[in-house]
Amino acid sequence: DFGYAVSIGRSWVFQKISLKGSDATFSYCLKRYSLLGALITSVVLLVGSAVMIIHSGEKLMNPEPVNYQGMLILAIFAIIANGVSAWIISKGSSHNESILSLHLLEDVLGWIGVLVVSVVLHFTDWYFLDPLLSIGIALFILYKTIPEFMKVVRLFLQAVPDNIDSKKLREEIQNIDNINGLSHFHLWSLDGEAHMMSMTISTTSDSVQTHEQIKNEVRHILSENDIAHSNIEIVYDPYNILNSK
Repeated sequence: DFGYAVSIGRSWVFQKISLKGSDATFSYCLKRYSLLGALITSVVLLVGSAVMIIHSGEKLMNPEPVNYQGMLILAIFAIIANGVSAWIISKGSSHNESILSLHLLEDVLGWIGVLVVSVVLHFTDWYFLDPLLSIGIALFILYKTIPEFMKVVRLFLQAVPDNIDSKKLREEIQNIDNINGLSHFHLWSLDGEAHMMSMTISTTSDSVQTHEQIKNEVRHILSENDIAHSNIEIVYDPYNILNSK
């Protein structure tokens, strides 16, 4: 619980830092701090679940008596506290907040399990239920956390955002009038929400007005794909040299 509390506090700090604007050192703002928070929290969840499975597996083989009366009182308080926290965090949209919400959900599920077991143990001596339920919760958290962890890793490696079809986007841009081809076509995301793009467009037109029209049409297409920041370079290429490379 202490480790989880530290993890949640650190995630909150990182989320606050990620909202700061750009400066002379961080020209792209500090949005990737949100991803860093999500990555660390994911690792804590994965490691914590693995430890829980190992520890509970040992207890499953040798069940031990537990203080079920104390469990009942503490579980009711913890479910309320963690439930409210999970509900508040669920309103966020960043990967950090998503992972943190999952973290709190784990706590809620864990304490619901404690509540159920404590009630059952009032009437039986099935102490094996405690480690068995712990293993089930840990497996559920692994099932939910691993995909989120992989998404965060992909974003750190500057993969194309999952909600954008780069091939379709490229074809749509190439179909714009007066565009001969595209090169240096790069698409990535800072934090899973703020998407970035850069490209070089070749054209046989040397008209500045045509170049501006091309940029405006490209920006319109990018905005429809939730790409807020773009760097578009227009190259006058009458001999189509760029596309022949």
